[in-house]
Amino acid sequence: SEIRSQAYLEHVNLRGRNLSGRRLYGSIFRSVNLSGANLSGAGMGGSHIEDTDLSRANLRGANLSGANINFTVLRGNNLSNANLSNADLTGIRAKFIRGCPSSLPTGWVCENNSLIQF
Repeated sequence: SEIRSQAYLEHVNLRGRNLSGRRLYGSIFRSVNLSGANLSGAGMGGSHIEDTDLSRANLRGANLSGANINFTVLRGNNLSNANLSNADLTGIRAKFIRGCPSSLPTGWVCENNSLIQF
């Protein structure tokens, strides 16, 4: 089935799926396996992403502005030009990332291949 804006996904395995360019605005992802998924250019602004595995997912150019990305693993991701402005990054683990987002929420920096709250 097709995944689109305002989808509600819980305990779903989307590992390695190609979701590039999808419009997923306002969607809810809870305990979803998105490891290795291609989300490049995806529109995910305003989404709720909680306790989700995004390790090695390609988020290049993805729009995550205003998203709540809580207690989520970002490890080995391509975050080049991703928009994370005004995102809530509570409890994320973001290490070994490739490429920095074009924008981050206030109080966050991208350095040493990690997203760091200061």
